[in-house]
Amino acid sequence: MQRATKAEGFTLIELIIVVGLLAYIYTAALPNLSLISENEAASRIGQLSEDVRAAYDYSVLTGNPLRMVFQLSDGKYWLESTDTKNVRLGDALVERDLSPEEEKYHLEDFDAEFQEYEDMMGEASNYTDPATGREEEIVRTSPVITAKKKLRGPVWSRLDSLEWGVRDLGAFLFIQDLWAEHHERRISSEDQDADTVAMIYFLPGGYVEKAVIHIAYHGEEGQADPEKAPYTVLTHPYEGIAEVRSGYEDIDIRKDGQN
Repeated sequence: MQRATKAEGFTLIELIIVVGLLAYIYTAALPNLSLISENEAASRIGQLSEDVRAAYDYSVLTGNPLRMVFQLSDGKYWLESTDTKNVRLGDALVERDLSPEEEKYHLEDFDAEFQEYEDMMGEASNYTDPATGREEEIVRTSPVITAKKKLRGPVWSRLDSLEWGVRDLGAFLFIQDLWAEHHERRISSEDQDADTVAMIYFLPGGYVEKAVIHIAYHGEEGQADPEKAPYTVLTHPYEGIAEVRSGYEDIDIRKDGQN
C-alpha cells in the first residue's frame, strides 16, 4: 500500500507570513533608500558648485571665454571653449539657447549665404609691376569680407579631458529651470523638448554670468517630488562661486543687488 505524500506548496498561513516579512523588509528599507538619495543628491550638487568655480578659474588662467551647457532633459552638463577672445554678453536677450546641432546648422547657413558676397568679389588676379617685373597677386576684399569672422560669431567646442567631461546630476535629480543673464526669462524643463539646453557663460576677466538654477528631485510623471525640498543654486559673478540654498527661492536676476 502506497503512503500518501504531503502536497507541495505554501499554505495560506505560510503565504501570509512571507507577505508580512516582505512588507516589513520594504518598510525598514525605505529610510535607507531615502538617505541614499539625499546623500547622492548632496554629492552631485556639491560637484556642480565645484565645477562652476573650476570653470571660472580655468577661464581666468587660459584667457578664453567658456560656457557651461546644461541639457535639461537628463540633467547632463559639460564645458565648452572658444578661441574667440571678444565674446561678450550682448544687450539683446535670447528666448532660448541654440542646441549644438542647431548652432552647427546656423553656421552652415551663414557660410552658404556669405558665399554670395565672396563670389561677388571675384577671384584673385595677377599683376606685373612694369618697373620691377615682379608678378604680384591682387586679392579683392571689402569691409564685409574682412568682418566675416566677427559676424559669424564664435565657434565652440566641448572640453573633453581627464579634468573635464560630461557630468550629470544622477538618478534622483533634474533641472527644474534655469535663468541666466542673457535669457529673456526662465528656461523650464516643463515646456521644452529633449534637445533643449541652457547655458551659463564665463568671461576671462574674472566673471561668471549671473544665473539661478532650480534643481528638484524626480517625482511622478516628470514632476518635482513635493515631499522633498529642491535646491536653488545661485552664481555670484565676480566671486566665481555657485551658492547652494535649500528650497525653491524665486529669485529675479534682473534686480541689482539680489543675493
